Amino acid sequence: MSMSWTASRLHADAVIMILTRMSEALLQMKRALILRLILVSLVGGALAEAADVLKVTASWNLPSSEKGIRQAVGKAKELGFNAYAFTGFHRSAILADECRKQGLFSIRVIEPLRKQPDARLQVIEKGEETWPGFVPVGSDSLYQHGGEPLPQHPEISTHELVCPRDAGVVEYAVSEVRKASSNGFDGVCWDFLGYRNYRSCACADCLAALAEYQAKHSDLPADQAKAAFYEDGLVDLYAKLYAATKEVNPKMTVLSHVLPPYLPNLFYGRRVKVDYCAMTVCWFLQPHWPLDKVTERTRITVQGPYANAGTIGMPMIGYYNSGEMAPHRRSAERVLQELQIVAEQGARSVMICELGDILADPAVSEAVRKGLAAIR
Repeated sequence: MSMSWTASRLHADAVIMILTRMSEALLQMKRALILRLILVSLVGGALAEAADVLKVTASWNLPSSEKGIRQAVGKAKELGFNAYAFTGFHRSAILADECRKQGLFSIRVIEPLRKQPDARLQVIEKGEETWPGFVPVGSDSLYQHGGEPLPQHPEISTHELVCPRDAGVVEYAVSEVRKASSNGFDGVCWDFLGYRNYRSCACADCLAALAEYQAKHSDLPADQAKAAFYEDGLVDLYAKLYAATKEVNPKMTVLSHVLPPYLPNLFYGRRVKVDYCAMTVCWFLQPHWPLDKVTERTRITVQGPYANAGTIGMPMIGYYNSGEMAPHRRSAERVLQELQIVAEQGARSVMICELGDILADPAVSEAVRKGLAAIR
């Protein structure tokens, strides 16, 4: 009986030892699994962070064939762009599909204030009807075509824009967002969202609302109240467009190129509701902006501060070198300097337009490739 008890005890001890070792092994596996989950979480977070780095180029026109579109997307990718924006309508679904195949983020450019039947157009102020843009520009070499006007050279946009307060603006924009979403685009970018004279709209509806606003803010000088009223009108429209876009497709990324400029506050873009806010740091046309101005505009665009958490500042560089815009060409060395400034100021996203003009100059293409590689 004693030997039986001893054997049973030895058996029990062996079982306990085995179970203990199994428990220790399971504990080690658990620890390893926890560590693995932590690493995956950290890596996943890094990947998610890296995904917000958008290097956007844009085309005003697309090639006429699918092969041409495929080649254009491929060339953009070779230069280091990871996002492709298109301003047109025709063949846009083909572009979105090709971007998906080649791993680029696709963006459809939408002009919410594009002239529409029965829409209320903006009205310029008295005296502005003699300014370039309302009258034919002709050979005016100083006209900036929607960019920031030169001092002592007032101008307005040649685009007839709908009043931001018009009831149909959001409805029209949403219809375009739906098309973009159904065509497979990853994002939309607002363009030409502002005032034709870069400061106001003098339609009857706006003037009535302005008078009411000034009455409520009688503590402010009239000109300050006026500037605040028209700026708030743009900011409110951006918020409505953002909410409406997310209702159509919650995954749709919303960008904007702040254009035309709003002269009372050139940096009002820091207040608007978008995921990426592209503000011009170097305009397309002569006279080319001094590099110290490029640096300052880039710093403000990158650092903000932005009113909406999550908004990423995106420096926008404009570049032309062909056709009637050939005289406005900047050298490859100059373009590389601009991109180096963008990188040095800590930008993690950038927009450079226009792709066709970049590709037309091999030296500039190489400068863009080098410059983009430093932005990450």
